[in-house]
Amino acid sequence: METMNQLEQYKMLREEILLYIKQMFLTESWAAIAVGAVYTWLLVHKDTSPQVPSLVWAIPPFVLILGAVRCVHLVMEMHRIGRYLRNIEQAAFGDDLKTPGWERFKQSENRHWFDKIQEIIAGLMWVAGIIAAVLFSWSQSP
Repeated sequence: METMNQLEQYKMLREEILLYIKQMFLTESWAAIAVGAVYTWLLVHKDTSPQVPSLVWAIPPFVLILGAVRCVHLVMEMHRIGRYLRNIEQAAFGDDLKTPGWERFKQSENRHWFDKIQEIIAGLMWVAGIIAAVLFSWSQSP
């Protein structure tokens, strides 16, 4: 009975990780769409609506900051779940090297370094986007 409970837990948590990956993609997509829409509106109306407050130009960087924070949170949650899944795999598979479980397999194959590099690149992309948005907003605002 205990093993079945662990299996159900394992499946649920793996599905949660996949949901978080989808949420990250949606966060990235909606942030890009929102930033593009706000900048498009501001640039189209820049000459015709001079009364637009300068603070409106801060919306795109703020959206990107919120998106970055959301993605960092999701990554932290995925790491937390991954650590717990490794514990379940240890209990279920012990020292079996042929079927160690996905999370332990990633650790043993040094795939975690690939994951870390991806996370660093994603983080740098968020930072670059935020910096670019701040500089663009600053240079274009009245």
